[in-house]
Amino acid sequence: MNIVEQLVQEIKLLPKKIKQFFKSRTIDAEHIIGYCYLMLYMLPFLVNGMLFIVLGVILNEIPFLSFLPPIIICFINGFFLFYFTKRIVAYIKQKRFLLSLILIYIVLSFLRAFIFWIGTIFLNITVMFAMINPNSLSKNELFDLISKYSYGYQTMINSFEGYLRVVVPFIQILGFSYFLNLFVPPKYQNIDIPINKKIIRIFIKVIYLILPIVFFLIFSIVDKDSYTVIAGIGLLIIWFSQPNNIISLLDRSIIISDEDVKPEVINRIKILQLFLTLIEISWGISVYFLANYSATERLYITLGILFIGLILLIIWQKYIKAHQTQWLENTLKKESAQKILDHIQTDKTEGEDKL
Repeated sequence: MNIVEQLVQEIKLLPKKIKQFFKSRTIDAEHIIGYCYLMLYMLPFLVNGMLFIVLGVILNEIPFLSFLPPIIICFINGFFLFYFTKRIVAYIKQKRFLLSLILIYIVLSFLRAFIFWIGTIFLNITVMFAMINPNSLSKNELFDLISKYSYGYQTMINSFEGYLRVVVPFIQILGFSYFLNLFVPPKYQNIDIPINKKIIRIFIKVIYLILPIVFFLIFSIVDKDSYTVIAGIGLLIIWFSQPNNIISLLDRSIIISDEDVKPEVINRIKILQLFLTLIEISWGISVYFLANYSATERLYITLGILFIGLILLIIWQKYIKAHQTQWLENTLKKESAQKILDHIQTDKTEGEDKL
C-alpha cells in the first residue's frame, strides 16, 4: 500500500516537476523546449491542410456555412501568429536566442498563411458580388482568380509539408547537442551566464565533438607495431593520476604514502586503472587478432568488448553490494570487516537524513 501511495504521490507531483524543469533556465530545459518547438513545425501544415479539409467537409454540408472555413482558418492562423510572435519577443528580451531563432519559421509560416486566407476571404466576397452582379467580372477573369488562389494554396501546403522533412536534421543536431550537455560542467549549465562563459560552453562541446573523430583516426592507424605506444600512454596517464608522483614534481624532498592520501582519491585512481586496462585489453584484441578487418569493424568490436567488460563489472559490483556483509566477513579480518560495515551504514543513514 505504501508503494502505491508513493506512486500516486509521484504522479500528482509530476506536472509540478515538469513545470519547474521548464522554468529552471538550464540548457537541458532549453534544448527540450527547442525540441518541442521543432516538433511544432508540423502545425502550419496541420492547420492549413488537414484542419481546412475537415472543416470544408463538415461545413459544406450545412447550407449558407460553406464560406466559413477560410474565415475560421484565418482566425486560427492569426491567433498562432500573435502567440508565437509574442513568444519570440519575450525570448529575445530574455536573451534566449536559440528558442527565438527556432520560432522564426513558425511565425513566418503562419504570417504567410494568414495573408493567404485574408486574400481568400476577399476572393469569396468577389465571387459573391460576381454572382449578384454578373457584369462586374467576366467568367474568364473569375476563373483565373480562383485558379491562381488554388495554385497558391497548393504551393503553400507543399512548402509546409516539405519543411517537415527539412526539420529532421535540425532535430538530430539539437538532440546531439543535448547529449553533449552531459559533458558540460554544472557552472556552465545555466543560460543566464556571461557571453564569455557561453563561448567556453560551446568550446567544450566542440572539443567533445572532435574527440571521437580524433580517437577514430588514431584507432585506424594503430597496428601491432605502434600499439606499444598506446600502452605507454596508458601508463603515463596512471603515473600522473597518482598524488605521490605529483608531489615529486612539486618538491623532490617530500615523499608521501597512501596513508597521506584521501581514501576516495586512491579508489578513484584504482577505478581509472581498471578502466584503462579494459580499454587496452579490448583495443589489443582488435589489433592482434582482428588486423584483417576494417577500422570501422574493429572499432565496433572493440567497443563491444569494452561494453561487455563494463557490464560484467557492474554485475559484479551489484552482487558485491547485495552480499556485502557475507563477502566482507569471508574476505577481511573481523575488525576490518566490521569497521567497513559501520562506515557503510553511517553513509547510508546520512543519505537518508538528507532526503
